[in-house]
Amino acid sequence: MLKKLSLFEVVIFNFLVLFIFSYVVNSYVMAFGFLYELISIAFILLLIIFQTYLVFKRGKLFAGLYFILALAMLLFSIRVGGINGYISIAADGISSYPTITHGDLAFVDPKPAKLTPGRFILFSRDDGRFYAKRVHGVPGDDIKICNHLVYVNGYHYSLANNWVGRLFNESERCSSRQSAFTLKANEYFVLGDNLRGSIDSRHFGPVNLSSVKGEVLYKFGSRYGANSIFLEVSFKPE
Repeated sequence: MLKKLSLFEVVIFNFLVLFIFSYVVNSYVMAFGFLYELISIAFILLLIIFQTYLVFKRGKLFAGLYFILALAMLLFSIRVGGINGYISIAADGISSYPTITHGDLAFVDPKPAKLTPGRFILFSRDDGRFYAKRVHGVPGDDIKICNHLVYVNGYHYSLANNWVGRLFNESERCSSRQSAFTLKANEYFVLGDNLRGSIDSRHFGPVNLSSVKGEVLYKFGSRYGANSIFLEVSFKPE
């Protein structure tokens, strides 16, 4: 015969189920984007309501406390990654327009995989502010700036050219802002997709790995409808 669970055991069991369920759906969010984040939130909310009903049968006061705590845990997971591991930030500015527009909601993985060209990163600067830019150069890459255009190992990559690299023409005359250097260990050269309206590594230099707070995986904005847009792109030499 099964032992009847105490009220405390019911609450603990419910929280355990809630946590495991949230962790499992996170794998789908990672694979399919923010639409699945919304679906997972809806399922978790239904689970909270159902579990609250089960606790309610044991005690009204505890049911109310359970619902408040479980709902707070869900809200915490949405805002700061308490369950799903993401940090959500609101985009400010036009440095990466139209990929990210002002007011878009971006989701950051605070424990990013290896940072490679084409990935978006969130980093901080000495002024205490946070910035999101795309990685163009990684440690060991040769950087050349000519007429405000950045060439990485001889190629310039941009959204305007659909990320197909444009090879540097040695006969081109650099009439303004020319420099050439090699990125050191733990240095990353970052640019905003909106090259004309971005303050980036062309102005403040490479970003050190110690300043990187995470990788911006995808964004959610009304411009693209209900689903999200993944931000990683692949650079392709011409």
